[in-house]
This record gives sequence, C-alpha cells and structure tokens, in this order.
Amino acid sequence: MTGIAVVAVDIVVAAADIVVAAADIAVVAADIAVAAADIVVAAADIAVVVVDIVVAD
Repeated sequence: MTGIAVVAVDIVVAAADIVVAAADIAVVAADIAVAAADIVVAAADIAVVVVDIVVAD
C-alpha cells in the first residue's frame, strides 16, 4: 500500500508542476499580447508621421 501512496503523491506533484507550467505559459502569452499591442501603437505612430510628412510636402 505504501508504494501506491508514493505513486499517488508523485502524480499529485506532477499535476501541480503542470499547473505551474500552464500559469507560466499564460504569463508569457500575456507578455506577447502586450508586446503586440505596443507594436500596433508604434505602427500607428509611424503612420501619423508618414501622413504628417505627406501633408507637409
């Protein structure tokens, strides 16, 4: 019975590790989303500058 209990604990620990890994992935995904938003904002800023240059000409 002790062997089964050890295996059960190992499974619970592995499951907790998976949950932690999933949370880490979620954080990375959120960071990527923020970076993508920053890129969109930068692109919009560039578009405004281009329009300003065209209007100035």
